[in-house]
Amino acid sequence: MPMRSQRLRPEPCRARAPRAPTLQRWLVLVLLLAVSFALAQTLSAPPEGRTGSTLEISGESLPDGTYTLQVTSPAGTESVPVEAAKGAFKLSYTPKAAGTYQFRLALPDRTLEASSTVEAQSQAPRLADGGLQVGNWRLPLPGDWSEPLVVGSKAYLFRGPLVLEVDLSNPRISNRYYPPAEVQAFEAPAPGDAVPTVQLEGGRRLKLDALQGLPYEGRWQSLQVIRDLDQALEVSGSRTLDQSPAETRPYWHYLAQPPQRLTAQDLRAFGRDLLRRGHRPELPWGPAVMLWVGPWLEQMRAARAQGIEASLMWSDTLLAYLPQVPGGRQALFQQAAWLENQGRPDLALRYRAALRTLQSWEAPVRSSSVLALAGVVGGLFVLVALYLMLAYLPAQRRNLASVGGWLAGWFRNPLLRLRHTALAYASFPERGVLLALLLLLAGVVLVYGFARRTEALLADDAFTRGTLRSEAAQNLLRGLTDVPATRGLLAYALAHSDPAESQRLYRVAADWPAALLGRNDPKSLSQAFWAAPQYPAAQDVLGIGGDPWSQAYRDAGVPREGVPTLRSMWMAVTQAGLEDLRRDFLRTWSNVRIVDNPVVGWVSGILLLLLLLHTLLSFFLPRPRGAGDYPNWRYGVQLFFPGSPLYSQGWGVLLAGFGLYCLWLYLEGRAVALYGVAAVVILHLVMWLLARPRRGVV
Repeated sequence: MPMRSQRLRPEPCRARAPRAPTLQRWLVLVLLLAVSFALAQTLSAPPEGRTGSTLEISGESLPDGTYTLQVTSPAGTESVPVEAAKGAFKLSYTPKAAGTYQFRLALPDRTLEASSTVEAQSQAPRLADGGLQVGNWRLPLPGDWSEPLVVGSKAYLFRGPLVLEVDLSNPRISNRYYPPAEVQAFEAPAPGDAVPTVQLEGGRRLKLDALQGLPYEGRWQSLQVIRDLDQALEVSGSRTLDQSPAETRPYWHYLAQPPQRLTAQDLRAFGRDLLRRGHRPELPWGPAVMLWVGPWLEQMRAARAQGIEASLMWSDTLLAYLPQVPGGRQALFQQAAWLENQGRPDLALRYRAALRTLQSWEAPVRSSSVLALAGVVGGLFVLVALYLMLAYLPAQRRNLASVGGWLAGWFRNPLLRLRHTALAYASFPERGVLLALLLLLAGVVLVYGFARRTEALLADDAFTRGTLRSEAAQNLLRGLTDVPATRGLLAYALAHSDPAESQRLYRVAADWPAALLGRNDPKSLSQAFWAAPQYPAAQDVLGIGGDPWSQAYRDAGVPREGVPTLRSMWMAVTQAGLEDLRRDFLRTWSNVRIVDNPVVGWVSGILLLLLLLHTLLSFFLPRPRGAGDYPNWRYGVQLFFPGSPLYSQGWGVLLAGFGLYCLWLYLEGRAVALYGVAAVVILHLVMWLLARPRRGVV
């Protein structure tokens, strides 16, 4: 059966809809677009640069907005705000230190990074327009500074007692050096040394890294350099350029600062450094330092308006470290009185006790006091001599009538006239009183001359800086005459710089408590305590007491020593002067300045010697007959000479001397002394009335 072919009918055609992209395809597409956009975002920086020159940092294809650019450098990390406008920004950045700089810009979905290598500025430093120029970097420097000395990547320059170290690789003041005097020149460092050597006034040479522990020996007005530099940096807004360490600054740095800017921490640092450099509260200061300490005293008084604590911050510093500056004791006395008025007598007690101790450190004799004594004794001598001349004038005139009288006798018969001096008519007790007054006057004048000599030496600038351990003080002590007392001073001065020589001198020095403590052996320490049980240094060393300065020593970490006071220095220098007088009388006597004019000094000395010889000669003359006549005349003369009725017994001389002393005090401005003068006059009148001569008694 034939097969029928079957006609295959095609299936109906169906329209095929376009295939929609799947979710994965869309994600891939978005990712591709984001990657292509992100690859266009860039942060670029120059690969290299130099300190002081700007780096151009730029960003592109960024979303508009404000971003934070983080800069990491050898100096630290800082953040700089940048603003992208139209998808880009540009920033000029000036690197200050050499090294690698990393720049990071944080975006919402990623962080862009770039880096630059910065090398040190190759320009040499130079002084220009009142400052130091290193490339585009400038440091303001007031005044005349030295030309920079370049040592490696450092530059050094000086003015007065200040040396600056400038880091050229990262322009800034990296260190300050404080030589103990004005710098004259630099010397390049020797092989193996990192810093140069400075030559100071006087020829002293010191390396800049060997300045610790040295006291300041320059002119006090030169410290203005430090204040001028600080003010220039502050006014110009360049204080950040000074990155020198603050902990190495010496005490004279703080002296040069305005008192209003000093804090309690600054004052403590000042005091600790002062003690560590050999200054001691026991030693005196001269008036030159008041250029800087004077404002401190004024600040202490002004701080009282802020309360007790603010005032104590200054007064405690003065008490602990500078009690011997001129006017210091008066300021402490005023502070104690003020504390008592504020209802705090407990706080005032420490100042009162310190003032008593300070008084015990004073010189035993002052030339001003000796001069006042010389004036009183000289006045007494003139008073008694004038009384004797007037009291015995009638008898003299009667006995000298044959040779022309009282005055003409000197020309017609000078030998006979010399025989009839007023002292020849006086009684032997009266002669003894006048001779004793003259000898006392000569002795007082001699003491005055030596006191002036000693004070002039102790007033030398080397001895008036609160230390004996400066080079100038050591040289001055070496020049004194070698006596046991001066050996002790020199031994103390050399204790740090030459300990072996110091101990040798201590062994042959006078056995004063300070020298015994300096020997530092058990036997000497015991001797020092038993010789002066109330000596604060001995108590402190042995741990059985203390004084207002003990805590200051402990805070500074400085061991307590036997320090020569002004009293012991005065005694040592005077002892050296007396030894000079014994060894070379004429030369030493000629150097004793009783008055400033040497001609007047020699003339007055010769006149005093002639007067002494005349008085000695007259003392042994026999008394002429009838010398005691005219008692009523003498009685009338006695009315005008205080104490004269008892001159021969000595009591009248003491009364007259007291009256002259009270009169001197009154002329000095002490009005209360006038009562003493009045009392002397009243006693004299009573004495005069009781001494009325009886009839028939010669």
